[in-house]
Amino acid sequence: GGLLAEAIAVAILIVAITHPQRLGLHRLFAFAPLQRLGVISYGVYLWHWPIFVWLDSSRVGHGRWALFAVRVVATLIAATLSYALVERPIRAGALRMLRAWLLAPVAAVVAASLLFVATAGYVATVAESPDAIPNRVAPPDSNPDRPRRILVVGNSVAFFFGSEGFARRSTTAKLLVLNRGIVGCRMFREGIESLGGGEFTQAFGPPCDETGWDRAVENFRPDVVLLVASDASDQKIKLGGRYVGACDEPYRDLSERTLRRQVRLLSARGASVVLVTAATTYLPFLSREWFAADRCQNGVVRRVAATESGAQLADLERWMCADEMSACAQTKRGVLMRGDGVHYRGRGAETAIDWILSQIK
Repeated sequence: GGLLAEAIAVAILIVAITHPQRLGLHRLFAFAPLQRLGVISYGVYLWHWPIFVWLDSSRVGHGRWALFAVRVVATLIAATLSYALVERPIRAGALRMLRAWLLAPVAAVVAASLLFVATAGYVATVAESPDAIPNRVAPPDSNPDRPRRILVVGNSVAFFFGSEGFARRSTTAKLLVLNRGIVGCRMFREGIESLGGGEFTQAFGPPCDETGWDRAVENFRPDVVLLVASDASDQKIKLGGRYVGACDEPYRDLSERTLRRQVRLLSARGASVVLVTAATTYLPFLSREWFAADRCQNGVVRRVAATESGAQLADLERWMCADEMSACAQTKRGVLMRGDGVHYRGRGAETAIDWILSQIK
């Protein structure tokens, strides 16, 4: 896989640099800044993880490249200080008099303290739970003053729309929201195994539409259903014994069949089903295959919304992204939309929900 290829490439590079018959690469690695980076490289290795965890978008106020730059600068500063204050004195024998039995527990306490500080305030989203499906409520009536019932379904992107996007809308507008977004569910019943990055496989959670959608529709009787999912990405799913991506015909056929079945399930009691396209994940170094896969998947969503009775479209991807083959906006209306590049949180979720509600006919 990719890790083996990377290891082989590094080995070849080391041989090329250190071989007695110089091949020219040594001049590149004789560049002074790279040599200085090599001196502090162990500190970079040690410090980058807690710094990258602690310096998230909520603390820095930026995302993607600006956030990445801040993390890199902070890592280099920490690594330089640790080299000057810890590594070099130890190498020079300044701490030779300290006994190992004293250094070991001190090092353990310092490491534990750094881990605690780096992860303080982090909230794991995998434990988030959807709203409980209520007992059967009265069917909607024609009273214009009654709250509009909105059911939110899908994976973790849907969950945060439901839990944070409607946080203020449900109290300031005539809305009654049932959030059935499920963190970790998969949109297909088939294709349980996924291949990512060409080097690992993973199994997803339960199919999203087998987590009580039918009971939610029957008991809650929504006026509107928002069906939301994350982007397709360059991951592949296993169908018919082989891995296929979002632009391959078996994947597209499965996606369209699944989406049509879901629309019919969710509109069974007369609700209007709003299909929300997915904005491409906002991360550096995305492949062209990733953008192409998202374009193919969103094409399926648009086609089903245009041809399926009871469905309509909220084209969030076109609102968030200048085009289908470039990075999407990180801010809208002065608001950071997706701090982690995937999920709309806080004011970002509220801003996106404002726009989606404006698209509902």
